[in-house]
Amino acid sequence: MPKLPLPLAIASCVLSLGIQTNAQGQVIQRTSKLESEALILHAPNVQKELGLSKDQINKVHRVMDEQRFRLRKNAEVLPRDLREKHGETLQKLESSLAADIQYTVGMNDKQWKRFNQITLQKRGPLAFMDPDIQQELDLTDEQKANFAKIEDEYFKASMALLKAHVGEIEKLIEKTDPIDRAFIQKYRDQLTHAQLDQWVSMTGAPCEPFFPRRSR
Repeated sequence: MPKLPLPLAIASCVLSLGIQTNAQGQVIQRTSKLESEALILHAPNVQKELGLSKDQINKVHRVMDEQRFRLRKNAEVLPRDLREKHGETLQKLESSLAADIQYTVGMNDKQWKRFNQITLQKRGPLAFMDPDIQQELDLTDEQKANFAKIEDEYFKASMALLKAHVGEIEKLIEKTDPIDRAFIQKYRDQLTHAQLDQWVSMTGAPCEPFFPRRSR
């Protein structure tokens, strides 16, 4: 199992990994990948992109509250230092919750496909570390080895960024995007033309979730 890199996306609503850190940059909580990705459904432009009805949007809020409670309740059962060993248990739970989103919100096949494309985009470089994604891209052993090296580089860049800007959220946001883009390109450079075509099909047209600032 690859080691978990500290997320550069922590600066942008913690949507990639759902990790929270303290002032020293240490990981203090990791929410479910599904929970963090499902937050994307709260972005008005994503709701518009998916063509969600008002009824579906209302259901988004309800299902997110229910899932957050269920995920954290199950996570609390596992001791903090043993959660990594029981990752498969939480992974199965997340899979069942994924079906809940599609069923409860009532997304049709077209909406669900586009939702998955957008969440995959939002994961940035982290998507290429996912064994399921690597399998879908049909990576060779050599490509997997190269991906592992890039992952190590990304992990080091993540650590350096967080240590350099402890508590400076605005600065982290500013620095995150160019670093993520650079590492995404490093991964893409390892793919064949056929694999690149597959990746484009998996991610679809670009869509950046936008969350309007709340007025104070």
